Amino acid sequence: MANVTNVSDPRYVEPEERIAVFDQDGTLCCEGPSPFQLLFMQDRVKNLASEHPEWKGQEPYSSILAGKILTEDNLSTILKVYAATSTNMTVDEYTGLVRSWLNTTHPRFGQPYNKCIYQPMLDLLRYLRASDFKTYVVTGSDVDFVRAYSESLFGIPPDQVIGSSWKYRFEEIIRPARY
Repeated sequence: MANVTNVSDPRYVEPEERIAVFDQDGTLCCEGPSPFQLLFMQDRVKNLASEHPEWKGQEPYSSILAGKILTEDNLSTILKVYAATSTNMTVDEYTGLVRSWLNTTHPRFGQPYNKCIYQPMLDLLRYLRASDFKTYVVTGSDVDFVRAYSESLFGIPPDQVIGSSWKYRFEEIIRPARY
């Protein structure tokens, strides 16, 4: 660090060019038994199950409702669960759900998710920012999911989060007038 912040060192880096990039799951926050977003989606299935009684007989929902952990090994399953639990709402509604969920208990660690962050990494982020580094999260998780809490948990503003994203489509729904 001393070499890039010492103006007399040949390896000096101008403050506006100092960038540090971090992955989220397994780096900034714990990953076991699954990344945060998969656990969020799993909890959403459980929360929405009463509105979808058909899920009791449909995979992957029936397995999730029976206690199976959603893992990263099947992308089509993840996308199916994501679409069922995280779409058809505004970004603000989604952000509110994610922020509320952070206060629920992690199944492995028995602590709220917002406490399952690696303290040494938070210390490192603060140290880097004190040395004029701009810090980013680059993740395979949904960008809106991570942006919902990146500032409060990591001190990283939402515009410094790069992640996966769905294509957004806005549809105007016109309902016929009732007379």
